[in-house]
Amino acid sequence: MWKVEPRNCPTATRLKTAHLPGWPAPLQPGAVGDHREICRYRHVRQACAGKSTKEVIADAQTQLKQIYKQA
Repeated sequence: MWKVEPRNCPTATRLKTAHLPGWPAPLQPGAVGDHREICRYRHVRQACAGKSTKEVIADAQTQLKQIYKQA
């Protein structure tokens, strides 16, 4: 199945090193929220759009604080 589409090959071994959000800490609602709501994509998009690294980090920090407050 994995060899039919070469772009999918990395997915075949992904579970060997995968962890739950927040690992190694116990699973918490905030960690799941962080992973689901923000994580990489929004901030990578901002950086690619020309936002400074400091601005992207400050934005991520603000959003993470909001997520963990709600959890």
